Amino acid sequence: MADSQIQLPKDKQSLAKAVNGHFDRELLNAAPKFTTMRIAQAYLMGVRKFQYIDFRSGKVVGSIDLDGKTLPFAGSDLLKAVDQVTGHLSAYDMTPVVERVGSSLNSIRE
Repeated sequence: MADSQIQLPKDKQSLAKAVNGHFDRELLNAAPKFTTMRIAQAYLMGVRKFQYIDFRSGKVVGSIDLDGKTLPFAGSDLLKAVDQVTGHLSAYDMTPVVERVGSSLNSIRE
């Protein structure tokens, strides 16, 4: 397996520009998932009416009906999605791994 390394610029300004550009691109890629998470969070906190949802910026504006009648919780699909993500995250193996770099004296002798 060949190791491929990314060559970063040596100049501090060029490095900052490259990192910021990468961050901005990835922020745009993550915005829809982040917005979906914000909608689910608002729904779990009692928001049932959403006035504004922007998937580019992640802005979610909603309201809680305060007239004494709360809309019923209809979140079976939401709870299923939360359980799936929780199961997916708990399946990760987070134990640290130490890999050998280079060669040992015994491998050189052989």
